[in-house]
Amino acid sequence: MKIGVRILFVLLVLILAPLSALADESSIVEYASAQKEFRRAIFRSEVKIHTSVLVRDGLWKNGIGTGVVVGRENQPDKTIFYVITAAHVLLTENSELLKETKIVAAFPEKSIAFPVAQTGYSAKFLFVAWNLEYVLLQVEVPNSDLGKLDVAVASIAQKAPERLESFWVSGYLRGTLPVVNQAYFVRAVVNERGQAGEFVYFLLLNFFFIADGISGPGMSGGGVFNAKGELMAMTWAVESDHIVNAIPAFLIRQDFTARLEVLKNKPKAGE
Repeated sequence: MKIGVRILFVLLVLILAPLSALADESSIVEYASAQKEFRRAIFRSEVKIHTSVLVRDGLWKNGIGTGVVVGRENQPDKTIFYVITAAHVLLTENSELLKETKIVAAFPEKSIAFPVAQTGYSAKFLFVAWNLEYVLLQVEVPNSDLGKLDVAVASIAQKAPERLESFWVSGYLRGTLPVVNQAYFVRAVVNERGQAGEFVYFLLLNFFFIADGISGPGMSGGGVFNAKGELMAMTWAVESDHIVNAIPAFLIRQDFTARLEVLKNKPKAGE
């Protein structure tokens, strides 16, 4: 009797073990697929930023960064995208030079398996908000190109973050590698310029495995996203000890919405 029970037990183990392994493998594949789609969704709303400005006769200064698409306007022959990026990506605090900076925004394409921005368009500098350390750019894309681009407007979160809530810090490292790092919200403090009610988010990074979990030049202006894929903040700077300084997205939206309204209603020359 005992021998029969043991044989039955062995048979059950032999049958159930492979099924369990298949279930585990299936769960891993499903999780990996979901993570890949989540990251791709993030980069649908991000662009690579390349800048250059003539600082002296014959001397050009070049820069790289990341931008987040925060709005669009559909027109008969073209689509206008509005993009935010960190002010220092444009290399200078001289407002006149900012207007002269040559800017290219590169969008990811649907045909690329990994979200690498390929197609570049000239971007127009609209304004800078030094109190929130961001600039707003306008990028015009011919409607004939929209079919090949993998682009979407970021959804901006309404809810303030909670302590130790998990986020994802993203951007184009060195202007090339699309990087997503996991992060946790630590605290909010008044920014360096001391504007009342305006805060900088501080995020303590717990590096994710993409691109060996590194972060650095090129990620300024990139988005900080929550688990729902909503934009929480714009990366301003990455400091030592894996600290990321980021500007709250809802404050930026309030600011650029008001400024855009003024620009659109501003009388044109000769009117």
